[in-house]
Amino acid sequence: MANRLEIAHAVHGDPNAPTVILIHGVVHQQHAWDAVVPLLAEKYRVVTFDLPGHGASGPIPKGTNPIPYVLDSLGEIIEELGTPGERPHLVGNSLGGYVALE
Repeated sequence: MANRLEIAHAVHGDPNAPTVILIHGVVHQQHAWDAVVPLLAEKYRVVTFDLPGHGASGPIPKGTNPIPYVLDSLGEIIEELGTPGERPHLVGNSLGGYVALE
């Protein structure tokens, strides 16, 4: 992807633990997960994102097909943040659930 979308994210917990990625729903932001992050971070490395146009993430460029662009951008950042060879657990709510399934 030529110009990857800037995606705000945070990482919590033990960097050596299995990774859980939490993806929020439409019109929310990563802080929607604030109540569960400390609980999960006791046993997991927890990553949260602000989806495009939400929270501190940038907007999707005009004229871009949004779903493939978002999925490609998230896929790249998940690879960057992930542990080599690990398949992180994806958890999503609403739109985040759709993104996780895709």
